[in-house]
Amino acid sequence: GLTAALAAPAIVQAQAAYPSRPLRLVVPWPPGQATDLMARVTATKIAESWGQPIVPENRAGAGGMIGTDLVAKAAPDGYTILAASTGPFTTAPLVQRTPYDVTKDFAPVAQIGISPYVLIVRKDFPAQTAAEFVAKVRAEPGKYTYATSGIGAAAHLITLMFLSKAKLDALHVPFQGGGPALTAILSGQVQALSSGPGPVAQHVRDGRLRALA
Repeated sequence: GLTAALAAPAIVQAQAAYPSRPLRLVVPWPPGQATDLMARVTATKIAESWGQPIVPENRAGAGGMIGTDLVAKAAPDGYTILAASTGPFTTAPLVQRTPYDVTKDFAPVAQIGISPYVLIVRKDFPAQTAAEFVAKVRAEPGKYTYATSGIGAAAHLITLMFLSKAKLDALHVPFQGGGPALTAILSGQVQALSSGPGPVAQHVRDGRLRALA
């Protein structure tokens, strides 16, 4: 599942009375994505404890790498923090060249949450269970589409693993974050979505989407 962690640029300089001014919390995804939700709740609680504002700033793009690289290149003074997530922080460096080095450019601070992923379909999708979903997609290879928060993101890899194990062929439609992916399934652009439960829970309760597994 998704793991959101707070990370700051490495080699933080020792300071007296830290923090003495507001902090910047960079979220490498659009508003509404699971990491964004976790980061905002965490920022509110830590700001209350520290007595300094922590300002979330969404810098989406390139599967989370744009915001992650922004923090990697920030001044190493502890005032720019990254809401790190699995895709750009853990997976991307293993499968492609990234403009940052996670082992050298960041200092891990804390794990703030772990989230399961839920298989979601549109309310009119002709399947009521995961088994029915597998049977339907297997019977019509290449017909159905699924959205994710970006190529190489956790949602993408988790969905690929599920499709591979179930021997299914579906078309991937990547978006720049979980929010746009959710909008796509709600508007009927795609049939399925893998998502953390937070962003989709209300839509499932309202009957606009169906959770299968």
